[in-house]
Amino acid sequence: MCLALVLPLLVHALPARQPRAKGRALKVPNTRWFAHSVDSHSGVSPSPPHKRWYWLLAALGYIALVVAAMRPLWVGEPVAMPREGRALVVALDISGSMEEQDMDDNGQRRSRIAVTKDVAMDFVKQREGDRIALVLFGTHPYLQTPLTFDHPTVMQHIYEAQLTMADDLQRGIHATAIGDAIGLAVKRLRDIDAPDKTLILLTDGSDNASQVAPLKAAQIAAREGLKIYTIGLGAEQRQASLLGFDFGFGKNREIDEKTLKDIAKATDGRYFRARNPEELREIYQHIDRLEPSEAEAEYFRPERSLFHWPLSLSVVLFALWGAVRWRDDIQHGEAA
Repeated sequence: MCLALVLPLLVHALPARQPRAKGRALKVPNTRWFAHSVDSHSGVSPSPPHKRWYWLLAALGYIALVVAAMRPLWVGEPVAMPREGRALVVALDISGSMEEQDMDDNGQRRSRIAVTKDVAMDFVKQREGDRIALVLFGTHPYLQTPLTFDHPTVMQHIYEAQLTMADDLQRGIHATAIGDAIGLAVKRLRDIDAPDKTLILLTDGSDNASQVAPLKAAQIAAREGLKIYTIGLGAEQRQASLLGFDFGFGKNREIDEKTLKDIAKATDGRYFRARNPEELREIYQHIDRLEPSEAEAEYFRPERSLFHWPLSLSVVLFALWGAVRWRDDIQHGEAA
């Protein structure tokens, strides 16, 4: 198709074919060259400046027409095709206690929420083909991200999660509503058509604010076919710092492990205990193996035809070319 761009030049370069005259005659191989020579000797310009617009408009119009015939396309970024994978809800505790810096990450003390964000984002990134929702809870639970195949958005919302976002700040209440978080996940997954429904709930405390008791909510979840994996997060000992030295004292009794175990058992899930970042990473990896995602997602690139733009330009250019020729013909007619 690109050869069509130079086709007029090739045709123009061919010598003009003259009819063979009878008798003797002076043969001129190219009459255009001859006319040019005559005009040059007579002092008449062969191509007046205003007539150069004929060639320019015609050339541009022809180029635009050829480009339109090539049917140019706009190709977008790869988009994952919707698939019927697992429906997965990630529920994260963002109550004030998650600010506790008792996570030993290779000798560096980090807060529970910082470690949770990193590990949860890595987990979401690996779940190709699954629809994932994000629930954040403290005093109240709320749906931060509805079920979606758009994993980068889920990861971004995890990264942007702030402590006390789900607390009742007006009344200064900081609590943990585990039962209500389970209830919200059940509500959002109830009408979802998916082969498997899973909730991964992470907390560092015990339920003290739910309107629905955690075990009651777990029983409802079991009837709806929702499997729950619970994770208790926090160091084995409570941490304190004195004169720049960190030390542990007393057993960490903030986590209600019995309730978390009962929730998992009631829904045919499992309970995990994470005392440091490495254990938390291993737990999410273990869950990833227990609940394998679907085969690698298929992608397509959206396409949009753009041929109408050069075609419209070609029509405009040829219209201008015709208008200029028509104007000059009228002027020449009046002059004659």
